[in-house]
Amino acid sequence: FMTASPDVRTYRRYHELIAKGIKVTPDEIRKNLESRDYEDSHRSESPLRKADDAMVLDNTFLTQDEQVQIVISEVLKKKTTSVIHDQMLPNLSTSFIASLLKKIKIDLSFFLPLHPFR
Repeated sequence: FMTASPDVRTYRRYHELIAKGIKVTPDEIRKNLESRDYEDSHRSESPLRKADDAMVLDNTFLTQDEQVQIVISEVLKKKTTSVIHDQMLPNLSTSFIASLLKKIKIDLSFFLPLHPFR
């Protein structure tokens, strides 16, 4: 279950929209995020909730590489795949891991938001 601080989520979304030429203010972004979060978690059908057995990954201060490494590590702990061995993880690039995960039908693209600090 992916999460990040409201400030960082606002920062990331603001810069994403500005890069696309969309004029917004950080305050508008924050209000939109808060509204969407509320709506998503309070809708009558399939409200957004963390599953009881879900891992929480706070990516507030994580790079894309760090996020991928954490996810891979958790997958290995759950022993859902034997494709990658723990001792290999520190030496694998994000692109290699992403291509490997794609081959085993795991899409992490939505796990990799822009990082404001690196």
